[in-house]
Amino acid sequence: MNKLNLYKILQFGTVGCIGIVIDLGITWICREQLHLNSYIASSVGFTAAVLNNYVLNKYWTFDEKGKLSLKQFLGFLFVSIGGLILNTLCVKFVHETVEINFYFSKIFAIGVVVPWNFIVNNIFIFKKKQDYNLSLAKNIECQKIENKMSKKD
Repeated sequence: MNKLNLYKILQFGTVGCIGIVIDLGITWICREQLHLNSYIASSVGFTAAVLNNYVLNKYWTFDEKGKLSLKQFLGFLFVSIGGLILNTLCVKFVHETVEINFYFSKIFAIGVVVPWNFIVNNIFIFKKKQDYNLSLAKNIECQKIENKMSKKD
């Protein structure tokens, strides 16, 4: 693993931690202060965290330029919901089948889901555009070099 990927993983983790604070904070406000149903409050918190995480990951972790994209956000949301499902399944399996404490099961699930989310987002949600732009820039640079070389001949 190179330093750039390690830095990206650390950034992704930092964004995730910020997302946890947002999720828990908004869930608490909705549940305790606004007296919303616990599951509705949790859904609002999760949604706010996903919106925040998408923006921070797009511009900071994956260093993308340009406008926010609904298509890209929906892909990010899909990955996030997939991670939520994977997290729930891991917790259920480890807690109920392996009979490990619920919170240790949750920690195990986080250890499974975070790398999965990073890899899927890196490959499918944010990577393609970066690779395309990098490839395009390399092609343009190569054409410039070829043009200079052909002018010398």
